[in-house]
Amino acid sequence: MGVVAIAGIFLSAIGIYLVFGTLVATRRATVATREIGENQTKAYVNIAKITIREIGAGDTHLHTEAVLFVTNTGNTPARRVKISTHCRFYSQGFSALQKDWSSETDIVNDRMYDRDVVDLPPDSDGVPVPFVLP
Repeated sequence: MGVVAIAGIFLSAIGIYLVFGTLVATRRATVATREIGENQTKAYVNIAKITIREIGAGDTHLHTEAVLFVTNTGNTPARRVKISTHCRFYSQGFSALQKDWSSETDIVNDRMYDRDVVDLPPDSDGVPVPFVLP
């Protein structure tokens, strides 16, 4: 009778351990499923294209403008999107020490102001956001 009781306690302990392992695995699966669901419903804001053009009147150059086409590739509309950029221009020139054209001189290094885009619907062609380059 004692041997059967000890075997029953041992088998019950194994059962409790296996149930605990199932509980831990179920908890991990629930967290992973929730993360997958959240990621599927997020708004993913990307820059699809950048166009740089010179703005002028006649022969007079007024300024250079960069137009960023911002898209939302997610399933949820993106609201109150704020876009900021950092612009850095280089001049490439000949280096007598290196005997090549690889030396670059920093001409302009400027942070441009934030722009607000009110709404980005999912799977749109892109909302143009213009920036006047320094």
